[in-house]
Amino acid sequence: MKWVICSDIFGVTTRLTQWLSGLFEQQLPLVMSAHPDNATFCDETLAYQAFVQQGGVERYVARLRDALVACKEPVTLLGFSAGGAAAWHMTTHGRPACVERVITYYPGQIRHALDICPQVPCDVVFAHRERHFDQQAVIGHLARYPQVNVRSQTAPHGFMNPLSGGYDAVAAQQESEWLVEMIQR
Repeated sequence: MKWVICSDIFGVTTRLTQWLSGLFEQQLPLVMSAHPDNATFCDETLAYQAFVQQGGVERYVARLRDALVACKEPVTLLGFSAGGAAAWHMTTHGRPACVERVITYYPGQIRHALDICPQVPCDVVFAHRERHFDQQAVIGHLARYPQVNVRSQTAPHGFMNPLSGGYDAVAAQQESEWLVEMIQR
């Protein structure tokens, strides 16, 4: 199975590429940047401003859909934050046929797309809590869908990314080990 990674707002950074090299021993997956110009950022505020100015989640969804249209082999999408929200949009009717599974980490923006009823298996891993919305209400809503496995980690938003203020090495290691199991299936 092919994997497509959907980056968070920091973009396809050196750290992300190095981390992916450790997960995928054979061949690096396709990595989509949150930024159409493939910019990378170290500063979260600047990254977010650029992401919004470049069209936000809606543009990310369109770019991801365009990238997947020609794909002929089964794909698992792995998305982080904004990338997770974009991947979430690929779970419903009208998705590219190649999408067979979606794994998202702290995809807070899916709170604006709860009308989506996933048609493929989807793992949604939230941070311990989110300050911008009632995460428990979103989790309760998602738990109604049989295709969705939703859980929370004990760390803050951004716990997988060393560039994020929410980075948590222990949680990142736990999730990395889980992802290796998923990749090897």
